[in-house]
Order: sequence, then structure tokens, then C-alpha cells
Amino acid sequence: VVLAVPLFAVLPRVRSPYIVGRNLGTNTQMEAAGFSDEVTLDSIGQIRSSHQVAMRLLEEAGIDPDREMRFKAATYDIYQGGTWRRSPTRAVLQRGERVRFRLSATQKPDRWVKIWLQPLRSRSLPLPVEAVIVEPRTPILEIDEGGAISFGFNPLEVREYRVGLVDRPVLLGMQPGPFRDPALDPTGVTPRIADLARQVMAADDAAGALNAAERVRRLETYLMQTYQYTLDFRGRNTESPIEDFLFRYRSGQCEYFASSMVLMLRSQGIPARLVTGFLGGEYNPFEGYFMVRESNAHAWVEAYLPGEGWH
Repeated sequence: VVLAVPLFAVLPRVRSPYIVGRNLGTNTQMEAAGFSDEVTLDSIGQIRSSHQVAMRLLEEAGIDPDREMRFKAATYDIYQGGTWRRSPTRAVLQRGERVRFRLSATQKPDRWVKIWLQPLRSRSLPLPVEAVIVEPRTPILEIDEGGAISFGFNPLEVREYRVGLVDRPVLLGMQPGPFRDPALDPTGVTPRIADLARQVMAADDAAGALNAAERVRRLETYLMQTYQYTLDFRGRNTESPIEDFLFRYRSGQCEYFASSMVLMLRSQGIPARLVTGFLGGEYNPFEGYFMVRESNAHAWVEAYLPGEGWH
């Protein structure tokens, strides 16, 4: 009480928790879930220990507690020296009737979910990857080149929105272009990384019979089976974090796995980008809703397969 009373009088009071990530030692505070314009290889890992609630979800027609939930929040194209730069805004979405934004012109939702998003100090609007309609109670939404949706502002209070879903992912990234597409940007790819990718993806395929999907699956399996997941980075101080992950430490967190896979895919001519968001949640059977915490923050890969689109 002796400490609380004067602090209450002096400190600013806000309507929602002031959530930031840990300081990086450079007087820079990270946004809550690694969705800022630039993220490092430990942006998400730094908040994985936080149990702050990021979102609550209530499915209108009942929910399957065993279904995997993946919420896409931001995409990143350019990698430079351990930092990813966010994909640029592609367009402002056109609002339809009842403040409804259609993400797919042809697909109709077969179920609806209501989401309450806590302030994350980010413009990102995390959506289930199966979303085709969003009703956000705001007049403007933006979409970036990787297909991630965002507000035109940083929400400072809880935002409620309703989302229409289908039964499979709907990935809205732009089709790669023929000239200097950012999803093929070679920055960060070294000869060692390219050689390893070639060995893994094209082993026993001298005739070039494997298609892109099979080569991508080979790389994904290799990374999953060969490297260990860890949050322990004590003693690591490196200028080449991806090379050290692949050839020296052989362990890391999701950003290292995803970043390595993006660079290795690009080295073999397959467009790819880094995606951040949330994976999984906690089901409350008594009230029938999911809670997604900051500890569910995650990074993964989207790759473009010819004739199939983004996966």
C-alpha cells in the first residue's frame, strides 16, 4: 500500500495493459507479438514466456476443441542481418455491406467466429487462415503483399470482430512476379546455405523428376528431423545466425527454423516468405471459448508452388 498509493498518483493510467516485449539491449522495445515493421530472429521467442491473453474466440455454431487454430498476422519479405522487414501494403480493402470485408469473391463461409483482440501495439489484425469474410467495426482495412490484413491504426483498446470461415486455408499473397520479386530476394543466402538446400531437396534426383511440392516437403522434413527446438541461447553471439543455426548449434526457436527454410527455398528458385501470428490456444469447456495467449506466438513459412499457389 505504501508503494502503490504514490505510484497510482504519479504513473499514467490506461484502459488496457501496456504490453511490450523485452528490451533488446538497444533501447528498443518490441511490439507485443513480433508483428512490428521489422522483427529479429528472437522477437517472438522473447515473449513466449508471457501468459498475457492476446485473443478470445467464440464460435457461433459450436467449436471443435481439437482443431488446429492458426492466426496469420503479418508477413515479411526482406531479410538483412538477422532482421526481417515487413511486406509493404498492397491495397486498401473495399468495404461491402454492413461494414463487411470480403477476402474471397467466390467462397462463402460455412461457420462464423467472434474474436476479441487485446491491444498488441500493432496494426495487425490476426485472422484464422481459413477466413473469407471479416466484420471488424472499422471503415478501413489494409492488405499487404503477403495477404496479411491490418488496421489503418494501432488499436489502443479491445477490438471485437466477426469472421466467416471455410474448411481450408485461404492464402491471399500476390502471385510472384517475373522481375525482382521480394519473395525471391536472395539477401542472406550464402553459398553454404544454398549448397545444403540443393543437397537436401535434390538428393537422388539427378533427372530432375521431383516437382516443387515434393522438394519443399523434403526440406521441411529435414529441418524437423535434424534440428532441435530450444529457447536457450546462452553463450550465443553470432554475426551469421542462420549459418550458425544450420551448421554449428543445430538448435533454435521457430524464427530460426522458418527463416532458414525461407532462405533455402529461395536459393532453389521457390518463392517464400516469413509469416508471424499465433498457433493454438486453450479451450474453456465451461464457457465454450478459446483463449490465445502471447505464448502462442509463432512464425512459419509460406511457399509458392507453380500451379498450386501459396501453401
